[in-house]
Amino acid sequence: MSAPVEVVFERRGAGPPLVLLHGIGHHWGAWVPVLDRLAEAHDVIAVDLPGFGRSPVPSAGLPADMPGLVAGMVELFAALGLERPHVAGNSLGGAIALELAATGAVSSATALSPAGFCTPRELRWALTVLTLHRNAARLPEPVLRHLFAAPALRALAMGMILARPDRMAL
Repeated sequence: MSAPVEVVFERRGAGPPLVLLHGIGHHWGAWVPVLDRLAEAHDVIAVDLPGFGRSPVPSAGLPADMPGLVAGMVELFAALGLERPHVAGNSLGGAIALELAATGAVSSATALSPAGFCTPRELRWALTVLTLHRNAARLPEPVLRHLFAAPALRALAMGMILARPDRMAL
């Protein structure tokens, strides 16, 4: 039997449970602008997915595929005493929400710009960019500032995430 999924989460409100799932490279704080409003009608649980935010990478490693992510969320629901909660997710979280709905593990799913609707070429590009971002995050700040001083490099590095990387504060 695998170890239970450990995640950091923020929980507020009362009512039917609503689990909020962030996008790739983010954390539960993505939901701060709407958290209190949702907590007026729900028991809201905004999670840092395993390996994101302050949630540790599971001892067995990160899930290698969507079924592994879904199984981890189902384990988390059980650990929190949630039976078929509502879920809402953005990007990666939206894709997980849709997969949870497909398995019948949730009462409802709201997916905001869910990941996964792409061609194989687009997927390779996205994974390449995300890998480069992860590696770049390990560079010392002075090196990043120097690289981002060049408008072309800043646009290449941040253009997938920001609409106007030229407006990025250095």
